[in-house]
Amino acid sequence: MSSCEKSNIIFDTTTLEKIINDPQWVLDNEETFWADYRAQILVRKWAEQVNFDIPYQEWREKIQDWIRLSKEERNNHDLMKIFKRILSVKDEFLKKALPHNCSFLPDGVDLSVTVQFTAFVPPFAFAVEDLVIDVASKHWNGNPEHVLNLLVHEIFHVGYSYYRTQQNEKGSVDESLYKIFDNIANEGICTYVGHRALPIFPVENERDYLLIDNNEEVQRLFAETNSVLANYGQVAPEDLLKISWEKGVIGRAYYVTGAHICKVIDEKEGREKLIDVYSKGPISILQFYNLIAEDELRIDLSSLD
Repeated sequence: MSSCEKSNIIFDTTTLEKIINDPQWVLDNEETFWADYRAQILVRKWAEQVNFDIPYQEWREKIQDWIRLSKEERNNHDLMKIFKRILSVKDEFLKKALPHNCSFLPDGVDLSVTVQFTAFVPPFAFAVEDLVIDVASKHWNGNPEHVLNLLVHEIFHVGYSYYRTQQNEKGSVDESLYKIFDNIANEGICTYVGHRALPIFPVENERDYLLIDNNEEVQRLFAETNSVLANYGQVAPEDLLKISWEKGVIGRAYYVTGAHICKVIDEKEGREKLIDVYSKGPISILQFYNLIAEDELRIDLSSLD
């Protein structure tokens, strides 16, 4: 077993258990809950980073709905089904997920991270300091395996953070442009690693995977990514940020484009080449990809001229 496969992945259910077991306290002590419980603290940090206003009234209503449920209704709720599965499957998950994730990284990378579980918050999952998962999200369709597959994606963000320590391209181009390239590389490989984990943690209706497997959608989303890049230097930086968020993140263009880039490099050139080019940086990744890509699926790098 490699040192990477010995990484310490901690499942912290403290916040989630407080919501499940003592929701009235959560509602009555709202500010204390958001200020003292780690998952909620990180939700606020995420919202600040992406300039998102947390809909607190909607959150209160969801907590109130949970309070109204009978004990039997709570036990049969999708939230509880997912929560129980997560608690029972941690060791099995790590035995399967860590070797998979480590196969996309150089030897010796440490993927240790804490996964915070909560419920009824706006994002179904994100990575800010720790990983945060909302087990009550409708995104999962009540399928615990969907959560586990997404965890593969989220844990790999730790791996991409390692790649960032090896890269030396930052500063070679304008910061706003580099952020777009970095986002494509980051979300792309995490999505690709999750997609390759489908035989281990099967998901039927994950939107990103359906898009990745549809050639017409891949072409459409490459065009969307290139349309974002075409706006560089043509609009104000704050407008570019908004366009990038709407098309690249909300519209999933960066996730699908980046995953396809990884797929092509991995399948045509091999895993060692994928690892090597990722160690160099997002500009190198995109430039190398363009050398082996189909004409209609190249990234527009004219902004580098």
